[in-house]
Amino acid sequence: MTMATFSAIAEIIAALGIIASLVFVGEQMRRNTRSVKGATYQSVISEVVSSTTAIAADKDLARIFFAGLANFDALDMAEQQRAGFLFTTIFRQFENIHYQWENGFMDQENRAGWENAISSYYNLPGFRKWWDIRGHIFSERFRDFLKESSDDLGEHEGGLVGLTSAPVEKAAQATD
Repeated sequence: MTMATFSAIAEIIAALGIIASLVFVGEQMRRNTRSVKGATYQSVISEVVSSTTAIAADKDLARIFFAGLANFDALDMAEQQRAGFLFTTIFRQFENIHYQWENGFMDQENRAGWENAISSYYNLPGFRKWWDIRGHIFSERFRDFLKESSDDLGEHEGGLVGLTSAPVEKAAQATD
């Protein structure tokens, strides 16, 4: 075997080694991406559960929340502030969800469910009253998404809470 043949074989082996290492790195990146998406989704779920659990655990807070969703103007000033804090908290979480999927950190397969959940709040009359006052504190991209989703979906049952304005008003009255 000549030195040229030996050199050619060594180059082929080196090229195969590089290809194998690129395949390995690609597989590791795919696994890491899946892991990051899983952690992101778990974090989002934990935040939403924490907020909704706090509302569910406090009868007065639940009353204010549901009454505010139905008719924000019917609340007194202190209740409007409490409802506003709750709305801000929940919609910051929804804004984060929107940001995560727009940037590829959440799988698109869950998107329709979250869009329905977000719209189920956004399309309620009391919430919309608050949104008209405070919606400017959210990113323009998120506001545009809400406007488009609202135009596409309208008021509907389903999503996270399964509420339209009639059941919300009934739930608000039931907590009195």
